Amino acid sequence: MPIHSTLRGRSFPAEAIRMIVQHLIGTKWCTKTQEPPEAIQKNLQACMLISRDWVHICRDLLYRVLNMSPRTVLTEYAAMYTQDRLAPYVTLIHLTSHSDDKQASWLDPAVPFLSRFTRVDSLMCHQLDWGTVHIAARQSLIIQLSSLKVLHLQDMVFDGSAQLLSMLNAFPRLADLHLTDVVWRVTNHLPHQIASTNPLVLDNLYLEIDQDCPAHRLLPQWLVGQRDDLQVEDVQIFWVDIEMESLIRFLRKIAQSVDRLILEFKDNGLWQINEDKMVEDSDEAATPSEWKLLQDEVAICTAAIQLQPFHGCSARHVDIVVHWTPMAMLQLKIASQLVTEDTPFFRIDLVINDPKDLTAVPWHEVDALLASIPPPLPSEEDEPVARLFTVSLRWNGTPESNQVDRVLFDTLANSLFPRVSAGNVYTMRYEGWKLEGWPGDIESDGEDEQ
Repeated sequence: MPIHSTLRGRSFPAEAIRMIVQHLIGTKWCTKTQEPPEAIQKNLQACMLISRDWVHICRDLLYRVLNMSPRTVLTEYAAMYTQDRLAPYVTLIHLTSHSDDKQASWLDPAVPFLSRFTRVDSLMCHQLDWGTVHIAARQSLIIQLSSLKVLHLQDMVFDGSAQLLSMLNAFPRLADLHLTDVVWRVTNHLPHQIASTNPLVLDNLYLEIDQDCPAHRLLPQWLVGQRDDLQVEDVQIFWVDIEMESLIRFLRKIAQSVDRLILEFKDNGLWQINEDKMVEDSDEAATPSEWKLLQDEVAICTAAIQLQPFHGCSARHVDIVVHWTPMAMLQLKIASQLVTEDTPFFRIDLVINDPKDLTAVPWHEVDALLASIPPPLPSEEDEPVARLFTVSLRWNGTPESNQVDRVLFDTLANSLFPRVSAGNVYTMRYEGWKLEGWPGDIESDGEDEQ
């Protein structure tokens, strides 16, 4: 019997139809716009032919995203997206300028049109200079979307930090916040803008902020605010600022709610630059007091986590990348305190970006720190249980073509990490270029494990 005759009619509940459709189309969506790829669009269009019951469910997926750019012809969109046609299916608005200058004044006439979409709970903005949108249009759009649950901002420019915080504070129901390369020209916010007492419960948080931003620490400060209730389940943060106190406060606040934590401490080059500036003939010589401030930051934060360690972290997946700088030991200590015996999966990647740092790393301190982390308890759930430790060398050069000398690598690992090696808890790996500066030569394609 043909499938359309067996499925025709109203015998299937809507939720069952939705599950069938989701299975047929899969979950591979365009991460940039959340639009279904062309092949999935064709599958959805085919599913709509089965019966009238399938039409609305397929349209929910097929037309859920409204893409707008300077090339959008509003008159054509106005004819397509009416209340009796496609407007009720739109739940995500994606705004992008498609230009390097991020000019966004084209949004001024578009905002009134967007008021017809009453089911929108997600907003994605890409390559926009928010300050070029007229203030009345900005305010109108934010009011229209006050019940927003998902906010993704990527490659955005704000006139000032106050402008960004006004947007964030306008959406009290946020559950998914994604900020990538968001910058502001001046830091001009008022104290009350980072002192919210409203509860904030996020399913997902992603922060990757441009290192040229004048105040990288602002966003963790806003997240913590004066809130009694801050919960984040899934966290991904790429940290490039030397300042660590605001990040430590944030991690303390979410420790008992987080389930998955991915954290990369990037090398922003400031340490090397400042070390070079100490040379007397440098054109941009740093003062001793400026250099001392950087060293004091390490000392203050190290003392803070020793006096008040992280306790009760609930994360079941912890993935940490530390680029070697003079702050790396502090960052490794933070990582070690976020892992408990109830953490099934823990991976730490120590990245060396300069050959000179091979002899600067206190390898035996790293070994003692990793060995102090409790091994995982057996997991009753179907999830990976692992402790992974990787040393990655990422300076410029051409990877050697030969395979790792396994005996030499084992000897080196046993010498540098005697406690970790003896514990048989970690799987150790080496990735990167030919090792120079350590005993012997090691070459790798990144696949070998101990």
